[in-house]
Amino acid sequence: FPLENRKQNSKRTAVIHPEFSVYVLDICDEMALPEIDRYRILSCVDGEASIITDEGSTKIGYLDSLILPASSKNIKVVGNARILLSLRTPNQL
Repeated sequence: FPLENRKQNSKRTAVIHPEFSVYVLDICDEMALPEIDRYRILSCVDGEASIITDEGSTKIGYLDSLILPASSKNIKVVGNARILLSLRTPNQL
């Protein structure tokens, strides 16, 4: 997924494994994440973004990671960034 071929506001599957899944999220302004019943790990690999939930917000930048509990609701990612979204399989986006 080269950065020069980056598509804004897109979600692509990077890895589907029996134990976990990883998705590449390219965000140019705002993207809502679907609600699922498991924790998620967001890792920023380019740019910076704010992660906004009902509980509050936090900023992540290059090489930062954030673990969101399964109880997190109304998750939005706002900014200009490439984020890796990791979660346990079988819940696939």
